Amino acid sequence: MVRLCVERRLPLFMEKPPCHNLAVGNEIKELLLRAKLIHSVGFPHRYDPALQAGTARLAGERLAVVQILVTSPMATKPFFQNAPDPYLVERSGGLVGDQGIHYVDVARYIARSEVKAVRSLGTNRVLPVAPQVTTRDNAGWVLEMQNGVIVTHAHTWGAADWQCQIRLVTDRSDVTVDGFACKATGHVAGQPFAFDAGAGGILSQFEGEHRAFLAAVATGDMQHVLSPYSDALESFRITEEINHQLYEN
Repeated sequence: MVRLCVERRLPLFMEKPPCHNLAVGNEIKELLLRAKLIHSVGFPHRYDPALQAGTARLAGERLAVVQILVTSPMATKPFFQNAPDPYLVERSGGLVGDQGIHYVDVARYIARSEVKAVRSLGTNRVLPVAPQVTTRDNAGWVLEMQNGVIVTHAHTWGAADWQCQIRLVTDRSDVTVDGFACKATGHVAGQPFAFDAGAGGILSQFEGEHRAFLAAVATGDMQHVLSPYSDALESFRITEEINHQLYEN
């Protein structure tokens, strides 16, 4: 499909993950680079107005830790009979490939650095491994970034509801972003800080992402796109390493 878009010079918007293995991903990367095709990969958290507001206020401070917590009821209220793919690690990458990849990606974006080392662990606390469930339903990982920032991520499908918290801790400030409501609260240099994107909530992320892609199409300029393929492929590579540690070690 990517090759057809290149041949026809059709701008390309693709969902995550950007590929199903790194060999294919590198092939797609080179194809898009050679063609200079306008494209974007769907990582909407990069366009979260609350996250943008928070990181802008923390500019110039020394980021120390990023703490991410994601919860969902996908184990407590399973729906694998009707939508099996998220529960099958060989089909979707499981919890990590289906959801966690968004937060690996946003962690790289926040830290403005690549990953130096990965440590991960996972368990099945609610859903036992079975033919229809091959993913972990609990997982966590720590990313050591090349610039010294530490990212911790805790992720469970065994919760009562959906939640996404992204906490940014610097040498002077502490701000927490609600990644689903597009709100941020905390303090910046000792002063209270709050941001609310309004009634749109998470939809404002998708709107921002789509508007950026359309602007890139209209102008022929990729600078509008925050998630080009070559960058998205690095997020995929990290999720592959996390899954390797969860299932093959």
